[in-house]
Amino acid sequence: MKVQFAVGLAATFTAAWQPAAALHSPNMAAAPRRPARATGTGRQGVLLPDTDVAFAAAFAETASVQGIATTEEVDGVYGTCLVATNATISDCEAVIDDIAANSGNLSVAPGFCLNWWEGGCQGRVCGKNDLYEADAQSVASTMKGSILDTCIANGLTGVAADCADYKGSCGTYRLFLQTFAGI
Repeated sequence: MKVQFAVGLAATFTAAWQPAAALHSPNMAAAPRRPARATGTGRQGVLLPDTDVAFAAAFAETASVQGIATTEEVDGVYGTCLVATNATISDCEAVIDDIAANSGNLSVAPGFCLNWWEGGCQGRVCGKNDLYEADAQSVASTMKGSILDTCIANGLTGVAADCADYKGSCGTYRLFLQTFAGI
């Protein structure tokens, strides 16, 4: 089964899909990176199919057992802290800086996520029901205020969404800061 999708570039996903083959071409120039960094994506996010359903269900169950999950709404953004993480504030700040370094809008179709990582932190910008388009600066600001300052700062992963039930099918986006465990 093939799914065609475009977010600034075309990518074809098949059962044998591999990130390097689908998102990199030998004819493409390397993305600009900060010279002092040894790991991470830099400002270019990596487009992957959304694993939100399994991810959200696993975190929701763990958070509910541990009594951690709390949701706060601020200006129509619902931030929820989930489970313990080893992601550091500095790694997550680097991820947020990479997202903010993009000029203009980020666009993600439903069922896909743009992923950035640095050290032990992974940031995900996921489309839910409709095409999600938002200014990169706004996405970075939301991640900082709704997840970094409230969740990561307290040793917890977090998600921000435009509806209270981040596990459900409502809304158009999910933003995550979580432990980076590899792609």
